[in-house]
Amino acid sequence: MSATFNTKLIAIAFLALTSCAPPVTINQQSEQAAIRAAAQDWQQAAIARDVDRIVAHFAPDVVIMTPNAPVTRGLDAARKLWTDEVGLPGLAVTWVADEIEITSPTTAVEAGTYRFAFDSPTGRVNDTGSYISHWRKIDGRWRMTRDAIVSSTPMAAPTCK
Repeated sequence: MSATFNTKLIAIAFLALTSCAPPVTINQQSEQAAIRAAAQDWQQAAIARDVDRIVAHFAPDVVIMTPNAPVTRGLDAARKLWTDEVGLPGLAVTWVADEIEITSPTTAVEAGTYRFAFDSPTGRVNDTGSYISHWRKIDGRWRMTRDAIVSSTPMAAPTCK
């Protein structure tokens, strides 16, 4: 037998074996519930100002995009972002997932809305908007890998002097 024939035979055997593999089933409801539970714990950690617990919900290569700020990349930068955020006086932050789609056994996409407020020297700052997040299952646990936050609150108009 020639090497070409052996290669073809291996390719045919591989295709036959993989085409007979049972489809992977995903329990959308239980995986969605797991992501909702992670998001709830994350919010409770923000209320408690527990940065370690917040950052535990992120993948090592996390990327966070917030309005009017540079992109945050990696756990150290995410820790700094959240350390600054939980240090804001009167911080109130909540978000609600409108949709969670489990796209594979190890990836998911979440979209929803948020409210963010804190006290500034010039008064209360309130922001609302939407977000989209990508989650990845790492070592059996859902962790957020990408978070893009889009404010729907108009920016204040500059004042003329």
